[in-house]
Amino acid sequence: MEIDDQDIATLIYTSGTEAAPKGVMNTHRNYYSAITSFFLDADMRTEDVYLSTIPLYHVGGIIILTAFNFNGGTNIVTYVPNPVQMLELIPKHKVTFLVEPPTVYAGMTQLPGFEDCDLSSIEKCLSFGALINRPSMETWNKKAPGIQWWSYWGQSELSPLGITGKFKKTEELPNQDLRWIGKPMCTLETKLVDDKENDVPIGEIGEIVARGPSVMLGYYKNEEKTKEAFKNGWLHTGDLAMMDEEGNYYFVDRKKDIVKSGGENVST
Repeated sequence: MEIDDQDIATLIYTSGTEAAPKGVMNTHRNYYSAITSFFLDADMRTEDVYLSTIPLYHVGGIIILTAFNFNGGTNIVTYVPNPVQMLELIPKHKVTFLVEPPTVYAGMTQLPGFEDCDLSSIEKCLSFGALINRPSMETWNKKAPGIQWWSYWGQSELSPLGITGKFKKTEELPNQDLRWIGKPMCTLETKLVDDKENDVPIGEIGEIVARGPSVMLGYYKNEEKTKEAFKNGWLHTGDLAMMDEEGNYYFVDRKKDIVKSGGENVST
């Protein structure tokens, strides 16, 4: 069976800001681009051990697990984030890499076994859905000094490549702004526009639009929503942000109402 790079690899449904689900058509080329970029931007190594807790119905779960396979690293696969189980698996397998929403990092610090758990193997922690809060980060840093933290913004339509940045403590954040999400990953081009497709000036709020080889084909059997999403070759993400003079992005809000729960988008 021959597979073309533009063939659909997965059909994952996302609600975005609307109740009606939309099937995101991600191609093999989309995934190859995203995996390569994630591998480079997250500084993956063959000796890394990743505790995979993101469900594989989530495009992020697919990409990160596959990126570690691509790199020759080790995947410890679970089905969902279970903080109690994670405290058992991290020291058992000398896990070096975690990718979780901030609620999981915060929740783990509240467990009775956290203080006595050996987390010294942890080297890299990526926080998606929102930036980890200062108290949780400080607690983790005491347990595993030298953790390299990453912020991360992305969405299924980008496979889910996006914007990221690394830091070791909140004092290193540009302007010490907890809305900071970083800069575009290496194979993705982004900018901010207003409702008339004009680029917005530095420091002003605009919608994040993106283009590149990781951007989806469109929504399955939904030409109307696909046309709404793509304008002049750019994918409109529906997320609002600001950018500073150094090219750093700061997340502001969704254009439409939405609630973040455990790193997932929930329509209201």
